Amino acid sequence: MNIDLLHEITPSRADMAKSRLLEAGLQCFADRGPDGVTIREIARLAGQNSASITYYFGGKEGLYRAVLEAVMRFFRSQVMEAQSAWDGHREADLSRAQAVGLLKRIQRAFALGILTDAKAAQFALLMVREQTQPTAAFEDLYRETVEPLHRVLSHILARITGDDPESPRAVLRAHALIGQLQSFVMARETLLRRMGWDGYDASRAAEVADMLSENFDIFVAGLQAEAREDTRA
Repeated sequence: MNIDLLHEITPSRADMAKSRLLEAGLQCFADRGPDGVTIREIARLAGQNSASITYYFGGKEGLYRAVLEAVMRFFRSQVMEAQSAWDGHREADLSRAQAVGLLKRIQRAFALGILTDAKAAQFALLMVREQTQPTAAFEDLYRETVEPLHRVLSHILARITGDDPESPRAVLRAHALIGQLQSFVMARETLLRRMGWDGYDASRAAEVADMLSENFDIFVAGLQAEAREDTRA
């Protein structure tokens, strides 16, 4: 192999150091948040010296922002897929059945992605931490990932329920839908112990996704029953 080509495709020592610091930062911040961990702890986990965090990221806050940027890149790709799926139907006369199918596909993609990828699970945990203990970075996180997904789900749900997509009912229903998935991140250990699992694999994640889909079918069936009752009245 050409030595110059090998040099070009081999990460530099600086790139490797930054990557290790980002990985260690993600683990520490997801576990304890930015205020619960020290620069020394992150550096030790990364196998780097403490000064490297200041050198590469300007300090712990800069590292935290860099980690959140990686989180936002991951979730932006997920949100863009959901947005693209919705945009492909939005101008058409989307039926209730089509809206149900679309929402279930989006929900399943998120569930499988978050539960089967260890790093994605840490990303999701960090997102949850920003919800409960928001930092100055939350505004960017909300604007670029959380709000667009929330809005897409609100609009799809509105096609199913007949609500105004910007009404409080539509927004609350979308939030409840997202909350179902978040519970598998926030209460991960409880479920693993109750199920006797040592972790998630593709089969177990699919089982969770199937259950979420079943729950949504029950929700839709309840709406239909309610509509029938209103008709009889």
